[in-house]
Amino acid sequence: MKKTFIGKVVLFALLAGFLLPLGASAQALVDCWIEAPITVSNDPLVNYESIVVKYRNKGDATPACLMIILDPLPTGVTLLSGDTSKGPYTPAPSTSVSEVTDTFSVAGTVADGTILNWQVTCKSYTDGACTTAEATESTDAVETLAIAQPSWTVIGDHWGPASYSPDGSKVVYNDDELGGVALVSSEIIVYDIATATQDVLTSNDLCDSHASFSPNGKQIVFQRESQGDNVGTIWVMNADGTDQHEVLAWGQGGEGLGSGCYTWPEWTADGRIIAKLDVDESIYVANADGTNPHRVAEAGWHQNDYDTRRTEGYTQALLRGEDHQEWVKQLQLYNLYPTKSGAAMATLYAYGESQMGRFRPWHNQVMFKDDAANYGNLFRINTNGQGLTPLTAETRVLEYQLSDDEDTVTLDYENIISVEGVWLANDPDAGTKKGVNYLPKGARHYTDDETIDLPIALGAAGAQVPVLVTYTYLPEDCSAKGNWDKSGDVISFKSEIDGYDSIFLMRADGSNKIRLTFDNTINDGYSKKMPKISPDGETVLFSNDNGYELTLINLPAGTNARTWVGLSRGWSPPSDDGDGGGCGMMNFSTSVLSLFLMLTPLAARLGLRIRRGRR
Repeated sequence: MKKTFIGKVVLFALLAGFLLPLGASAQALVDCWIEAPITVSNDPLVNYESIVVKYRNKGDATPACLMIILDPLPTGVTLLSGDTSKGPYTPAPSTSVSEVTDTFSVAGTVADGTILNWQVTCKSYTDGACTTAEATESTDAVETLAIAQPSWTVIGDHWGPASYSPDGSKVVYNDDELGGVALVSSEIIVYDIATATQDVLTSNDLCDSHASFSPNGKQIVFQRESQGDNVGTIWVMNADGTDQHEVLAWGQGGEGLGSGCYTWPEWTADGRIIAKLDVDESIYVANADGTNPHRVAEAGWHQNDYDTRRTEGYTQALLRGEDHQEWVKQLQLYNLYPTKSGAAMATLYAYGESQMGRFRPWHNQVMFKDDAANYGNLFRINTNGQGLTPLTAETRVLEYQLSDDEDTVTLDYENIISVEGVWLANDPDAGTKKGVNYLPKGARHYTDDETIDLPIALGAAGAQVPVLVTYTYLPEDCSAKGNWDKSGDVISFKSEIDGYDSIFLMRADGSNKIRLTFDNTINDGYSKKMPKISPDGETVLFSNDNGYELTLINLPAGTNARTWVGLSRGWSPPSDDGDGGGCGMMNFSTSVLSLFLMLTPLAARLGLRIRRGRR
């Protein structure tokens, strides 16, 4: 495969991991920070994205003018337009909190593995001409790692899901044309990665779609829909396209359901077929030859997105149901009994808009997306319903002032889910273990109203005492479509950056997020099942929006998904005494969001370091 480097110097500041203050000052009554992703793409072409800088008046500064300055620029980086200063801006009056956001378009050519050092300063002035400086200034610094974006291979246009063969050598998908030549209708196509060749397995005037390889790679299940009448049936064929035969027919719905249309078939981990029946949106399982079709999930609002696993001699399914009274989308665990209907054995999460559940290989854990606040974030939870852990949460250190009752801090950022520390801003060790953390020791603070009540007063009544607060929050940029690699140690997912979606990798605990795509005209498309990591970890399959192209991200030779997030290349199944591996059940705290301390700082490949500060 041809190796091309497409890229741009990108800056958005990482808000997860090490946030190390550079030394706070009691005069620093404004906040200024950079927002960005974890990695920066370098490229000899003039492609770019934008630095996003935010300023916040904490309520006691009185600037009539504000300037945002990005200086000095990292070596090898230039501005595409304008200069390093933005402004003037007129912030809100001192009685309210205001926020200003601006961008700097940058470009450059830097070597792969270069550490780029960025610094932004917000300066406020008491006059509108920006000549009389006020003693309110804030500086933020961040280091980002420049990497060469992996090359891409466009397999072809597609619609619907696509998947790897068990050995990772092939991809099966469906489309209505091949190489720009229209096919009779939507057909099943197999793409050979090594030879870059296509093999069209079906040829008719029907809509064939939703294909996937069996666990042993010998068969393919797919959905066939008649033109015009939307009648769905499930078919199976050999991996080479021979012996195509129907296994679940329209009208085969049992248990008094009458006629029904089967859709969205997949293989279960034990080699059976799971599909959705449209009559009542229930879930059915049948043998590979179509015998013994039976309903395993009761009727009602089941999403056509499921995952299965084999564990301790039986098969489980992870489904998304909906509470008809509360209209809450629930993440539910089912036993797929071989001969009878079942009911949910457990509801793992029922507090928001949970969906896209995926079993973690070799662990009794599940990853899912929750849309409770109208934006998505990825979470992990044990299969016993305990140990809820956010994977895409981010941590920030900002300066605040005490409220008039001298022992209360009121935060002004939405979606804060925990507070880790409160320090006096003039403490040179603020934010470190040496500093005095005024949050009660041993008790991390969770808040819905963004108010922190401290155990002691830190100043006189009404005094403006600046404090540094470390908190964790859920970002508003949607993250979704998470999938595990074979080892269960790496996650591929999509996340919104600056208004469009990009493909990322990260570790199983949410750390070491590494960005793979840097093109604002291409994102993850519309398939719920992608991006996916190949079984060998050397490619990532995703759908981009350039005509719904099915695309492979080719990680450079000698690397794979594990090495890109800072893990060893080799892998073997974990032992029972490992991180919840094998047959062991992870025994985490039942407190919601109680595992943030497990989220390790980012340590990307090539020694990526990210430091943030404020003075």
